[in-house]
Amino acid sequence: MYNSYFEIRQLWFYRLSYFKTFWNIIDLTSLLLNYIVCILDLTDQNQQDLVVWTAFAVILMWMKLFYFGRIFLKTATTVTMVIEITKDMKYFLVILLIAIAGYGNCYLILSRNYTGEDSFSGETYFLAFIYAYQQAMGDFDTDGFESTDRYYLYALWFLNVIMTLIVLLNLLIAIMGDTFDRVRESLDNNMYKELGKQHSTNI
Repeated sequence: MYNSYFEIRQLWFYRLSYFKTFWNIIDLTSLLLNYIVCILDLTDQNQQDLVVWTAFAVILMWMKLFYFGRIFLKTATTVTMVIEITKDMKYFLVILLIAIAGYGNCYLILSRNYTGEDSFSGETYFLAFIYAYQQAMGDFDTDGFESTDRYYLYALWFLNVIMTLIVLLNLLIAIMGDTFDRVRESLDNNMYKELGKQHSTNI
């Protein structure tokens, strides 16, 4: 209830500007999920639904530890680093998701020559997308490439690894390096900026 009062007071003071801050959205979403979990528990709803809502509520509460990391001098800059890297990644993530979606679509089409459990990427686009994503993250499982299409599949697998794992993920490392250098150049300013945000929020 205390946290609810605190967020309502902030929402009343900042109006629509409240939703421009990432941490405010996390706080509000976390509160709503906790209320949902309490309501589901008190009304004896489906246990499986309660478990799912509880899992999402808990992960958001853990994420709030980053928020409290802005209070301390040694972690304030690190929190800024994480936020800035995440911001700089947004366009990269769009390109990465497009690449994975394209390869997942190709895998889904080629898997039509497989039946049932023999399908290497699953029978739905979602499973094919996950399969392409796992390859992009370094999962090189090619045991399912056993039909007459295996040469096409190996060629597609090779292109996927080259583009997503080698080119795009190394580009991500370069982006993170640039962001790190930029934040380090204004180390003290960023630290006091985060501490100032925390202080003004508490007020």
